[in-house]
Amino acid sequence: MSLVVGYADKEIACLVADTLLTFPFHMKDRTAGPVNGQYHALKIHILTPNLAVAFAGHVNEVLEVISRLNKRMENQNTIDIPGEVHMIYKTLVQGTVTDKPDCEFLVLEILENGNRLSHVTLESSRECERAYIGDGDAYRRVQALIRPYVAPKKQDIQRADGSFAEVSLTSSNGESAFMEIANAMEAMVHERGIESVGAICGNVIRVVNARLSGKLEYLQSIEAGISPEEGRFGFTVLADNSSKRKAVALYFFGGKFGYLLRVGDEKLCWKESSTSLREFIEIVAEKYGIHLVGGTWDF
Repeated sequence: MSLVVGYADKEIACLVADTLLTFPFHMKDRTAGPVNGQYHALKIHILTPNLAVAFAGHVNEVLEVISRLNKRMENQNTIDIPGEVHMIYKTLVQGTVTDKPDCEFLVLEILENGNRLSHVTLESSRECERAYIGDGDAYRRVQALIRPYVAPKKQDIQRADGSFAEVSLTSSNGESAFMEIANAMEAMVHERGIESVGAICGNVIRVVNARLSGKLEYLQSIEAGISPEEGRFGFTVLADNSSKRKAVALYFFGGKFGYLLRVGDEKLCWKESSTSLREFIEIVAEKYGIHLVGGTWDF
């Protein structure tokens, strides 16, 4: 199972997802995954700066739907994306008598007349302001964990010369709703109370139309510190939002390794060991052509 929550109004377009994959039966090639015997994957795929498709359900089928959608978009400039996802999915399972793959999709679009979120199943495609796909119990727990978000009023911006400037911030209702959903998702996966939903160190994947670019981007985050028990510790979520094939990566200071999750990739998760975060970023650039940016630390 999975959990992906989406929200779209005139101000904001966003998706928040976990990363854990669970399987209904033993699969030798997948149960020995790279993360404590489990598999994690990117469940929100930004296909263009104005389009993201999120999924819950059978991995092979949903990745095939996304692959076919990409090919249709290359051959036809103007198509109804939610309708296309619905048609591709129906065609894919047509003729399957038993064990039809149970998949759902959230399609998030930035259109000329506003932002649109669509919920797509085998039966229908419908437009909505807020929707979820995946585990209903997990979604109800997220709803219970939502707390009002108090936005900061000011922010420090670092100039090109290294100096800092303080600027005022204004947050919309949509931005507050996004932060409330993301914070509740992180709190829920940290609880580990629902086995079918999870994320490495609570790092849920967040996609939003970014404040500066106005386009859909993977958000980055970082946590670092020093404690008597653990010494130096930290992890960071990096992203490549500029390349044609976008990606997200997680690097762990203590373990000296990181995971790479790429859009449209048949392999769900790549693991790379390195002596430093800088080296990890260089390895990913050289081996995969992915140019990661985000929070770094200097101990």
